[in-house]
Amino acid sequence: NSHDTVNVKSGASVNGATLASEGVATFNIEKGATLNNAHINHMYGSDQTINVKGTLNETEMSLGTGNNKITLDGATSTNKLRVETQSGDDDIVIKNSKILGDENLIGNHNVMDIRSGQNTVTVENSELSRVDIQANGGASDKTTVSLNATKGERLNINGQGEDDVFALKGGSTLNSSGVNLGNGSNTIDVDGAKITRSGLITGSNDDIINLKNAEMKDSYVETWHGKNEVNIENLKTDNTKITLGGGWSSGDNTVNIKGNFGDVDANSYNKTAISSFGSAVAKDFINIADNANVHNVRFDLNQKSDTITIGKNATVSHSQLITGDDNDTLEIG
Repeated sequence: NSHDTVNVKSGASVNGATLASEGVATFNIEKGATLNNAHINHMYGSDQTINVKGTLNETEMSLGTGNNKITLDGATSTNKLRVETQSGDDDIVIKNSKILGDENLIGNHNVMDIRSGQNTVTVENSELSRVDIQANGGASDKTTVSLNATKGERLNINGQGEDDVFALKGGSTLNSSGVNLGNGSNTIDVDGAKITRSGLITGSNDDIINLKNAEMKDSYVETWHGKNEVNIENLKTDNTKITLGGGWSSGDNTVNIKGNFGDVDANSYNKTAISSFGSAVAKDFINIADNANVHNVRFDLNQKSDTITIGKNATVSHSQLITGDDNDTLEIG
């Protein structure tokens, strides 16, 4: 089997060209090399590898079927990066790199269009600005997007009917961004991160949201339909709303709270809230663990029989507990 290799050496500048292969190929863009308005095209090839250490400007990468891998290591993309993968298990790794957008343009012009397969996007020690990551697979597919020690600004991360995972960890920040994983059985995992002016939505199905050792300001979380689980452990908030269920949803929702959880504003118990969607007809279960400390939070549960359980030696202060209509239960100790 043939294997083509294309090397763009340090100091080289490729302008308006197409780099293509019809078979298995490796493209290496070395540090100090630049692609301007260039295309890396699969030409019906498969199992392609792209390694970028240089600079990209208005660059498109279109990869074919098979298992492809793109690695940006120490790279910079200044504007209009477009990555498209087809079927197959694809792996995109971005480390020690910057993908930036033009602030003078409306909308996001950096796009990663990821199709069917078991796919991963792993970002570490990097900066992403004005990037759309689109998981466009079907019910049997899965895309995992992980940001570790990364600054995310104006990101849109969207899924469809597949089972998706979004992880934000290791001191990462997410600002003015939106995550909506669509209608699969999805997981959002936040650990050691700070989220500001952003939304986290798992979509309709049975989903899990983990919020641990994190800070959230002027943000919201929505589970939509399905049987959902929200796990909170040491979450510091400032005007953050968590909404359980969606319109006429009937799947039970469970919220488990450990450690410290609450709003920084001691004069308000309304800025941070855990509420069931207005027309939802699901049962809601709020479990506050032993020794937990909950403060400045409103719990507002609507229809059906809801249960709030407060564990031993737990503290709930300056908060509201509203169980709503039907036969509800409050257990203390």
